[in-house]
Amino acid sequence: SNLPPTQSTKTLVMTQSHFLQTLAFNLQTSLSSCKSSPPDDANLIDWQQQIDQITEIHSTLSEQEKEQWISLSKSLSELAKSQGNQSLSSNQNEQAVIWFSVAILLTPENHILYSNRSAAFANLRRYPEALKDAEKVIEIDSTWAKGYSRKGLALYFMKKYDESLEAYQKGLSLDPTNEITIKGLETVQVKVKALDANEKGEEAVAKNKIPEAIAYFTKAIDLDATEYLFYANRSEANLKNMNAVQALADSDEIIKLYPQWVKVIYLKALSRYLFVVLIYL
Repeated sequence: SNLPPTQSTKTLVMTQSHFLQTLAFNLQTSLSSCKSSPPDDANLIDWQQQIDQITEIHSTLSEQEKEQWISLSKSLSELAKSQGNQSLSSNQNEQAVIWFSVAILLTPENHILYSNRSAAFANLRRYPEALKDAEKVIEIDSTWAKGYSRKGLALYFMKKYDESLEAYQKGLSLDPTNEITIKGLETVQVKVKALDANEKGEEAVAKNKIPEAIAYFTKAIDLDATEYLFYANRSEANLKNMNAVQALADSDEIIKLYPQWVKVIYLKALSRYLFVVLIYL
């Protein structure tokens, strides 16, 4: 599905209009062929070159030719967007990124395309890129609530919770009934409360108030059971409290959440050692 090389505009003997039509036809053919053969980065480079050449001659086109290109570029952009949406819905996120990138090349002021590509980047855990696209959405249309929702999600996974909270709140101020934004805001609020409880637990440990610390770590876990560090803190606190059974249980939870974390091996071994010691005391 690679595009054929195109001569420099300086060496073309044909009219600008014919040149535009040829480039547009090549681009349309290549896009259509990729419906059955998914695009890759090489395709994106080829399409970029084609569009760059159209941009290069744009100022020399007649008004009619410019209108023709605008109409065609929107049509081709919709084709690429449609393919991107299909890829996104089937969790083929790498392909979705390529398709949306093509659509953006064709219609760079369409904020929905950046929003969709932000979603694909987020699915790929490429959060800085997801954030960049979300910010572009807001730059183009600062009144569209979904842009702030995209921004809030990216910031959340980048652990920038205060900024994430701010983005979601801005989105809700624009669209108070948007369920995705409401859910996103609630998720961040719960995370902030859990982090606060965990911080208070760490402060209690520093003051050797171990039962109080365990209570705070338990509260953090109740709020957010997906954070392995909360279990790690409670496991260590339970070891200090001579509760080997609970310390061992927490280390097992850590393994489920983050099996590659090296420290969990130490915690589990120490918990087992304490358990054996307590049996023979």
